[in-house]
Amino acid sequence: MNLDPTLRTLIEAAVQAPSGENAQPWLFEASRSQPGVLGICIDPVRRASPYSWGDRSSYVAIGAALENIILAASQLGKRVSATYFPDPADATRVVRLQITDDLNVQPDSLASAIANRVTNRKKYKSTPLTPVERDALVGSIAGSHYARLVLTEDKKEIEELTRAATTNEHIMLANTALHSYFFGHINWTRAEDERNKVGFYVKTLELPPPAAIGFKLMRVWKRALFLKCRQ
Repeated sequence: MNLDPTLRTLIEAAVQAPSGENAQPWLFEASRSQPGVLGICIDPVRRASPYSWGDRSSYVAIGAALENIILAASQLGKRVSATYFPDPADATRVVRLQITDDLNVQPDSLASAIANRVTNRKKYKSTPLTPVERDALVGSIAGSHYARLVLTEDKKEIEELTRAATTNEHIMLANTALHSYFFGHINWTRAEDERNKVGFYVKTLELPPPAAIGFKLMRVWKRALFLKCRQ
């Protein structure tokens, strides 16, 4: 079907949202009989992540896609009204959106960041936050009942958080289901990345040459398990 230009623009913004392993676990529903209505569902194929206990990672990804839609809609003078889980019997139907014209909607400056969002895995500078930056972060969740912000500059606490973060890699390399899922979303060539449209290109990991060789060896689970056991 020929998609309404507004819905097309909003969906194009939505699919630029981040998702675990870039699995993009969303489906969009639109109908000629319901102009201005857009549904977002969990894709039954792409939802199959071992990490996604109870579809939680899929819900997070769809939440990010919804935020992109709201931002992009503000640039078009559109208001987005959301009905969450419109079908109580089907939890894969996550949200139903009604897009309407609204002259009072102010364009959100964050909309321009949608297409420019990037991820890098370079080592961050250990520059302390300025008071202005710290206040902005704290203020970003002011009044929220669902979020808590914890900041630390204590080296021991940072080291502990680092160990906790790397635990995922140790578990993933020793578990055949997690290992298979992760490496199944690695695209080893640019052509493969363009063809698949999901997962991520290996060079975006920005691995130094020795690590890149080891990473390629570890895509075979038995090798990964052997290397882990030898540590």
